[in-house]
Amino acid sequence: MKSIRKITLSLLVLMSITVLSCKKEGCTDSTATNYNSKAKKDNGTCLYPTKTDPDDPIDPVDPTDPINPKDSTDKENVITETFASLDAFRKANAIPFETFSFDASVGGNFNTTKGMIIKVSPNSLVDYSGNAAVGNIVVRIKEIYSKWDIITSEVYTESYGIPLESGGEFFIDAKANGAPLKVAPGKSLAISMPAQSTTAGMQLLTGGQSADTTARWTPVDSTDTTSRFNYPPPSPPSLYEIKLGILGWINIDRYLHNGQTVTCEFEVTNLPKLDPRNTRFVGIVKGVHSVYQGGAQYSEAGGNARITANRIIPSLPSLHLVYTISDSKLYFVLLEDAPNPNALNSIFMKQITSSDLNEIINDLK
Repeated sequence: MKSIRKITLSLLVLMSITVLSCKKEGCTDSTATNYNSKAKKDNGTCLYPTKTDPDDPIDPVDPTDPINPKDSTDKENVITETFASLDAFRKANAIPFETFSFDASVGGNFNTTKGMIIKVSPNSLVDYSGNAAVGNIVVRIKEIYSKWDIITSEVYTESYGIPLESGGEFFIDAKANGAPLKVAPGKSLAISMPAQSTTAGMQLLTGGQSADTTARWTPVDSTDTTSRFNYPPPSPPSLYEIKLGILGWINIDRYLHNGQTVTCEFEVTNLPKLDPRNTRFVGIVKGVHSVYQGGAQYSEAGGNARITANRIIPSLPSLHLVYTISDSKLYFVLLEDAPNPNALNSIFMKQITSSDLNEIINDLK
């Protein structure tokens, strides 16, 4: 009898184990895209929608915050992009050169992908000894039209501390057999450049002949009769028609009002230190194409990073962008309100991808 009971009990246990093990497995989370209402046991296969819609209730990102499109603390939006330094960030977002070649005795006409038209007349280039260039000529050009390109190239729109409104910047040079060339005396290149502004008061500026150094914008010498430009028509397509007797950095700008500057202090509440080599503080003028340096210095106090910006211009309505590489990650804050010069302004810098920051900057009006 006891043997029969033991056998019966063993069968019951075996049946219960069998029943439990036969429960249907699957995703039991009703918010998942592959939710299975018949599943009794979650097997870890749940999938969730990508959180890109600010109106989606499952997205924890504040839809009213235009400068925080993604929350890097969210498992769905973990940012994996890293940079060893700010130089690495700049190289990753560098504007590529476009190159064109032609025979010196024939000349050439070229169209860039950004809409510039370049016309080089025959025998219009010479070497630095004044000898006519011969054979194959290679022309390089780099165009800077967007705020993002100004920021990442660090070719700022300012002239010795005075902010400029830019109608477009570019760099152009020419070489024969690797040797640099210049425009022959009395000759000029004809360039049609997409105009970023049709505001009156623009003038032609040059910023130096090296692509590897920061442009220092100064008006083209008034005695240079071979370099000039015409204002574009007020309606699209708007092109500046430029006659260029020099090579190097070229910009069409007007000087903005350079009002009194004030110094403002900022405390970064979530970063203990900012490396000056890997941090930038810039002003972005509202309503025009202009980015200028904020003249910032960096320190530490109370376990938090501090910024002293001494080129805040209250009379020039601007946004202020701070961005840094910290622990190989890109952080930023965009200050839309004028900082208080009489207080320590607290800021929180958010991690972001370079593509998202690009979108934010270029959407600014």
